[in-house]
Amino acid sequence: RVRELLQSSRKVVVISGAGISANAGFSTFQQMRKSRRVSFHRSLYSSSVEATQFHSTVCSMFARTKSDLCQPTPFHKAMATLADDHRLLLHITQNVDCVEQRLPDLDAKTIRLHGRVDQMRCQKCNWVGAFQPRLFQSDDLPNCPRCMERNQARVSPRQVLTWRIRIRGSSKFREGSLYPISLQNTFGKDDS
Repeated sequence: RVRELLQSSRKVVVISGAGISANAGFSTFQQMRKSRRVSFHRSLYSSSVEATQFHSTVCSMFARTKSDLCQPTPFHKAMATLADDHRLLLHITQNVDCVEQRLPDLDAKTIRLHGRVDQMRCQKCNWVGAFQPRLFQSDDLPNCPRCMERNQARVSPRQVLTWRIRIRGSSKFREGSLYPISLQNTFGKDDS
């Protein structure tokens, strides 16, 4: 019945979760919870052990997305066909695995609600950069390069900024931390 509906539909929106990537070798969140491997909630940074486990999980997921083992599932391919036929309006997913990148037409139609495993983000200034596993080998969070650059500019000699001759002092602000993916309950600020 679903196949018939999809074949006859001209405009399709797909909302998906972890189940579509299970056949590509990614654990679902239910499986992760049952195994008590790791959660994807901001509170995991309250424990050094949990943070290290989380970083390890994200690094493993990232490595899998770069390997030949990570292939689109039949469901991904079906959505790609809809996208190729210009019938897929949007694919909204909770997945962070980026399997869709291997199917460019599908990738262009995909919105990832929880971020991407191939990116890291500053929770203070929202800078986004390519994920670098070497930065997440312990429980420590790396400093944001953009915040560090802004901080360097703030502590440099005083400058005249505007026609009102506002003086910029040497005040320093707290630099943001880089997080892998997006974590639930972050609200875009580094309030740790």
